[in-house]
Amino acid sequence: MRRSLIVTFILGVAAASLAIVAIVGLAQEEKLRKAEAPIPNRYIVVLEDSAAGELGESSIAEYVANDLAATYGGKIDQVYKHSLHGFSVELEPKQVEVMKEDARVKYIEEDGKVSINATQNGATWGLDRIDQRDLPLNGTYTYTPTGSGVN
Repeated sequence: MRRSLIVTFILGVAAASLAIVAIVGLAQEEKLRKAEAPIPNRYIVVLEDSAAGELGESSIAEYVANDLAATYGGKIDQVYKHSLHGFSVELEPKQVEVMKEDARVKYIEEDGKVSINATQNGATWGLDRIDQRDLPLNGTYTYTPTGSGVN
């Protein structure tokens, strides 16, 4: 009985240790987020809220962005301080690896190309009826890039 308790305890400690290692590993991975269609050497750096103060005009995100660029290199394109603290920047991958470890950086995400979805699922009856005149309606609306068929 005592031996099985000891074995159970040891297995529990081992499982907890593995879980902690996995969580720490995930946290490190999330510091660099990948894009589906990345633009080479273009990144969006999101700052910790504590590093840039309040959102809005009183934010010091621009100061922090300039300091990070001066420290690690890179050419800042745009600074964000209203919806989040961050900036877009042109960096080499080696610079990203070093910058992401700075305590002021929450995470860095590859900038990427995006495109709109041309078909809306769950479209309202009115939209669905525009691109499909015959019944039964299929619940989708396909947007045309030219706007043809819209009066």
